[in-house]
Amino acid sequence: MKLPLICPDCATNPVNIGRNMFTSVEVRDENQYALTCPKGHQNVVILQQQKFEILFEIGAHAIEDGYYREAVSSFTASLERFYEFFLRAAAIQNNVDRAVFQESWRHLKNQSERQLGAYVATYTGIMRKAPTLLDSNRVGFRNNVTHKGYIPTRAEAVDYGQAVLDVLRPAMREMQAAMADGVQRAVVEHVSTSAAALPDAPKFATHGHMTVVCMASVPQADRPEKSLEEALVAVRAWRTMTQ
Repeated sequence: MKLPLICPDCATNPVNIGRNMFTSVEVRDENQYALTCPKGHQNVVILQQQKFEILFEIGAHAIEDGYYREAVSSFTASLERFYEFFLRAAAIQNNVDRAVFQESWRHLKNQSERQLGAYVATYTGIMRKAPTLLDSNRVGFRNNVTHKGYIPTRAEAVDYGQAVLDVLRPAMREMQAAMADGVQRAVVEHVSTSAAALPDAPKFATHGHMTVVCMASVPQADRPEKSLEEALVAVRAWRTMTQ
């Protein structure tokens, strides 16, 4: 997936508003992007988006490109990384030292079932109710795609992605309401960790990308959350505008 980023220098000058502000880059795990825009400005940009937001976006783009198996894998990874973010935000909310959390996470990070168990227990303790999870049919479908090589149709990939959305969105809203400070500090930590890894500590800018799954987007009565199929229409329009 190509990620269209806005040149920070162009964005400060209204004269430059337009598609020339965008530079398309390959998504990187390091979350650091060196840009040279069409006007020659050179910048380093760090995304505020968490990995689970980016992974879901990769899944949406995979559907648009016809890679339905890869879409299912990306949606699955997005959900798992949300569990990690929830646990990290909860630890920060409760003033758990980062090194202590990392040591605990070391026992979970390579086993998805342990991560799910930790999420269920932590969510239940904070929200005082059981979390919404994928139903057994979707779990079986995911396992067939991931472990047995099943090649899904577009309709199946969209259905699975929507099921993941239906788990993510309410949990995100509840997380932001119940532990807003922990969420905010986790985002700041995410950006600062990426910045600290930059060589020679150059000047950098942060960027918030409007993704299908987006903590920065608050649903309103006159602007309800889009279904995945509706969001894919917006993805197509965005790709057309920035290419």
